[in-house]
Amino acid sequence: DESEKEKRSKRSVQNKNQVEEFKLKPDEDWKGNICGKCADDRPIWKGDRKKKMCIRWHIKGDCFTDCKHKDSHVPADEVPEKEKDNFRKFLRKVSAVTRDQLVRSRSRKSDRTPRNAMERDQRVRSRSRKSGRTNLFIIEKTIVAGRGQR
Repeated sequence: DESEKEKRSKRSVQNKNQVEEFKLKPDEDWKGNICGKCADDRPIWKGDRKKKMCIRWHIKGDCFTDCKHKDSHVPADEVPEKEKDNFRKFLRKVSAVTRDQLVRSRSRKSDRTPRNAMERDQRVRSRSRKSGRTNLFIIEKTIVAGRGQR
């Protein structure tokens, strides 16, 4: 009975001849920085809109024999220049998305309230003239010191 890891290793293929500029950088994390980002913007392969380039193959340098994008599993010298240009654009877009997420996560950490503090919202209710629905608007957030804080 084969384990899942053994099955994967049998299906695994290595890209021993990657386009140098596409390789995963030492400071990049495949799962955190690239995997799943901009999936709809994946570059097409050789002009066929139904076929996309395999980002795992070209960036991480490995993939699987049953990959749905395996048509693009080719060595660096067989990647057409047009596809390289499109892939560069894709990488710039992924980098921008990753940078934005990093900035947002850093700002979220700095916006956190101190321990034992509570947030209290100042709220205003407003009734819509058209629909008659009541809407609730938060107009101000205040931090109220909790127990043990002054």
